[in-house]
Amino acid sequence: MKLLRNPILIVVGLLALALLVMPGCTDKPKAPSQDIEPNTIITTYGINTLPDSATYFSVTVYWRASDADGQAELYRYWVGALVVDDTLKTTSTDAFASIRLNFATAADVYDFNVQARDNEGVWDSTPATIRIDMANVRHGTVFGPQTVGSAIPDPGGLTSSGVHFIINATDIDGLIPEFEYAVDNTATWTTVPATVILNQASTLELDITGLALGPHIVYVRAIDNMGNIDESPLSISFVVVDYLRPDLALVSGIIPNAFYFLPQGGTTVDLNTAWFGDATWYFSSLQYRYAIDDTSNRSAWQTPSTATVTGLVAGGHHFYLEAMDQAGHSSFFEADFGVGQLTGDRGILLVNGIDWTQYGAECGPMYQDHGPYGSHSIDFWDLFEGASSYYPANLDSAYIGAGLIPGDTLGHYSSMIMIMNEYANSGPSDLEQFNSMFPLLMSYLNGGGNILLATRFGADFVKGDLATYGLSAGNSLTFDQIGVNHRTGGLVAAVEGLVNITGTGSWSLSDLLAPSSDAAVTKLFDTPDYPTAIGGIMVQPTGKGKFGFIAGRPYRFTHAPMAADFDYILTHYFGEQ
Repeated sequence: MKLLRNPILIVVGLLALALLVMPGCTDKPKAPSQDIEPNTIITTYGINTLPDSATYFSVTVYWRASDADGQAELYRYWVGALVVDDTLKTTSTDAFASIRLNFATAADVYDFNVQARDNEGVWDSTPATIRIDMANVRHGTVFGPQTVGSAIPDPGGLTSSGVHFIINATDIDGLIPEFEYAVDNTATWTTVPATVILNQASTLELDITGLALGPHIVYVRAIDNMGNIDESPLSISFVVVDYLRPDLALVSGIIPNAFYFLPQGGTTVDLNTAWFGDATWYFSSLQYRYAIDDTSNRSAWQTPSTATVTGLVAGGHHFYLEAMDQAGHSSFFEADFGVGQLTGDRGILLVNGIDWTQYGAECGPMYQDHGPYGSHSIDFWDLFEGASSYYPANLDSAYIGAGLIPGDTLGHYSSMIMIMNEYANSGPSDLEQFNSMFPLLMSYLNGGGNILLATRFGADFVKGDLATYGLSAGNSLTFDQIGVNHRTGGLVAAVEGLVNITGTGSWSLSDLLAPSSDAAVTKLFDTPDYPTAIGGIMVQPTGKGKFGFIAGRPYRFTHAPMAADFDYILTHYFGEQ
């Protein structure tokens, strides 16, 4: 206590205190040291020898990073420009990445960028960058393309002076964008693009015309996307002659002696027709032109083998068809056909499409019991010739012909019942006959004729224009069940006047329609076995014929209810007496 009372000590103490509190007389605190950025280095990269899809190759890039005051803990990488938005970068904790790059040509290169982030959250501000170049990495490890013939003449085969070749090529490490070919002399090659380019394979359709008569050799070689050329070109040897001509025949529509109907209330009709032309057997391709009545007014050349002939008036017509191959050689086909009104003066035509050899024991009794027509009178037509020994007496007496139905014959009938099955032991099946007559059947409906079709495999019959016939634009008949057996529950009548139809055997392989909301469609039968489907319909458009369809094997319908229902349909829907 005495010491504190000493004046000298008090002064010294005050001076010391003054020095402590005097501004500028104390040391400044040090700022924390700044974090050093990590340094990112790309070490190497590799490209798979073979692509994993067409020209896309798997590429793996490896890198590492150092950090003077910490450690790298995260990376992000990207392909392309050095400066991009961070959302375009991929983040990873791995020090490598595998990516897929498209090397469609030898000139394709890519810039790969990566940057590291250290444990303080600082990113490398100068990302590591490397240019990925296939040519520099693969060191000549490439696989050349291989060229093979797909449709080419046999050695020494005969052709015309215009030849159509189909060539295939494969390349296991890329694709084939082009080919080269040479005629007789490999000193001069012509480059042509591939016709079809697929994954590691291409096709070339090559036309060579103007060849001189005599022997020739055509050489073809593929070139892949890396510029590699097939070192063993395909060699095709053949002999050019001048007497080969195309095959040509009309197959539907305007066939010889066909007859078609004017639509109800109309004065002209349009007809779809199709033909078969073939010059592939001597390795040529075809183009076609046609004319109606006047050969001075032919159509333009075309490659499709179908045409719609418009504005045909009532009367006889003559159709001219020409097929010309690549050598300029032509074949010709002509057909007379007619157009007129549907008269319907003979009532009902019953058409059989069931194979008698296989199903005669079942369909004979069905016809004998009038199953398809009830109490009505009919004429009978068989799609199969030479089956009269199977006919019961009522069919034999009503028989008028067999094979395809001529249009001028069909035009005398107001309604047609078609009992079909899609089966044949030999020769054309009932479906093939149906398809051949398809344009005639559509013309018959549009002309006011009625058709009732009963068959299994209904989806194979009710198709194309028939599936949309009489319906509002955009609507079509569709099938809910394909190839099912709906015999157990049978057909349950859905309208007053019809009765339920049970069965005598399996109704397998039947196609059942989906319900339709179109105003022109009336449901005739339900199918309890398949509640979402229906077993029969009637399409009733305004100003045209009616079309009815019943699903099942008709020769296995119980005869009495079948006869009652078909009789009712003919009377109340088709207006037959």
